[in-house]
Amino acid sequence: MESLQTGLDDVTLVSRSARIPSFTSSVRDVFDTAVSPRVVWSAPEETTVLGSGAAATIVAAGSDRFESVRDAAESLFTTGDVHAGSEVARPRLFGGFAFHAESADGTPWEQFPNAQFVFPRVQVTWSTPDAATETNTATDDIDAWITVNAVDPDIAPDTVEDRLDQEIERLKTLDSTSDSQSPPGVTCRQRRTSRDAWNRGVTAAIDRISAGTLKKVVLAQALEVELQDTPALGDIVTHLGEQYPSCYRFIIEPVTPVSVDQGVDTNINAIQPQSEQIPDASQPPAFFGATPERLVSVRGRTVETGALAGTTGRGETVAEDEWLAAELARDEKNIHEHELVAETIRDQLSPYATAITSDSRRVRKLATVQHLWTPITATLEEDQHALSLVEALHPTPAVGGLPPTTAAETIRETEPFDRGWYAAPVGWIDAAGYGTFAVALRSAVTHDDAATLFAGVGIVADSQPDSEWDEVQLKYRPILDELEDNTTDETTGEHTQHTVENSMSESAPTSTSTATATADTEAASESNSHSQTTMGSTSETDTNRNMDES
Repeated sequence: MESLQTGLDDVTLVSRSARIPSFTSSVRDVFDTAVSPRVVWSAPEETTVLGSGAAATIVAAGSDRFESVRDAAESLFTTGDVHAGSEVARPRLFGGFAFHAESADGTPWEQFPNAQFVFPRVQVTWSTPDAATETNTATDDIDAWITVNAVDPDIAPDTVEDRLDQEIERLKTLDSTSDSQSPPGVTCRQRRTSRDAWNRGVTAAIDRISAGTLKKVVLAQALEVELQDTPALGDIVTHLGEQYPSCYRFIIEPVTPVSVDQGVDTNINAIQPQSEQIPDASQPPAFFGATPERLVSVRGRTVETGALAGTTGRGETVAEDEWLAAELARDEKNIHEHELVAETIRDQLSPYATAITSDSRRVRKLATVQHLWTPITATLEEDQHALSLVEALHPTPAVGGLPPTTAAETIRETEPFDRGWYAAPVGWIDAAGYGTFAVALRSAVTHDDAATLFAGVGIVADSQPDSEWDEVQLKYRPILDELEDNTTDETTGEHTQHTVENSMSESAPTSTSTATATADTEAASESNSHSQTTMGSTSETDTNRNMDES
């Protein structure tokens, strides 16, 4: 579809920023007073950002949606009069894409366009990692930055600076609280895929794999829940940050009404001062989650990505947990599924890179599941916009399949719902074309007192429908735990929730952990045989924590 741009030659972007020292308000405090569309982005080793309102919105659809968003973003930023004061406060666009190139039009995606990026009117950035989600704000050494943006042909810098002063004063008067609301409570559940339909779909996919027309496909399920109360998204994203600190947490609200044209809409919240905007009485739709999978980060000519595929559960004790990790690390089915993903990512990056490096395959532990993970880095031959790499990588076989076209057809034929933005890229870009995008897993859409959760699994030749069904239920848990008012779900069965996340497991003083470390080392030589360069012993390691025995 041809890109349409609305009045970019006639608009001016003005952005001003200021530091707020000793800022003790958290995401939950600021989120509750923000206006729609609201966005939250919180990622490992990145600052946490909250956006309120929209100075401009980019909307796109069709097979050229990545290019259309990129072109519109570049046009928007070239008009800029920006005084950021600090790199962390630089203005950014936040948003994402639907999984399929066709527009999402089924429940619950009616208000979400195929691609949407919001340029916030007000952007609050916590400069200390994880400070935004801390519930104990007794310390006074946390700084934040506030950025006020305007996109308007008649906007004057003095007007934006006055709005900045007003917003600083408003934020200073916010009450900081460590109290969180109780989960909304789940009163009713309905699966979009029955057990019988799941078994038939998985069996049909395995038949295609046996026939040679398919190597792998990821099939998903959707779980609709009715809630007793409207969920407090500020509380939820804060708690997800505490439970899943190594994951990418996000909230994205659609702009309503949504324009069907591509380009830049500069008329949404462009004139009205932030303090005069009144949130709607009902909570707007929101897509939120805590995903362990980064699609890509681009800064300069350095690209970071990784393969995350192959899953098992967590153990009831440390010994059982390490045994499960060791079994995962040497399981042929999971290794095969994982290496399909890693090899394809390297192939997708190769046209752009002068060097691609794979680190050793290892087990990555989250609160409810464990995954096989291979970090991958690349050096670009020339500068590339982050969205060019997003387009090259989406969808990876970890969420789509191989061959991509056949896998997409299988997904469309098998899943009785529209994926919408589930398993698709969400993230941010800046004026330099840098950005970070995650794959929107462990996610849900909520609107008022209802939510739809999504989860999927990779199907290969030796997959078993019952085992894959059980894995899906495990992957519901991060979001379901935030909605239920207890830790037992009658739909998915008893579970034990780990209150602390062990992000990585490479060694521990037990025989089972030694087996895991050995399996990682052996897998590394196989994985790196596909690399153009070989990385040394240095590896990325998340913070290790002792798991409670229960």
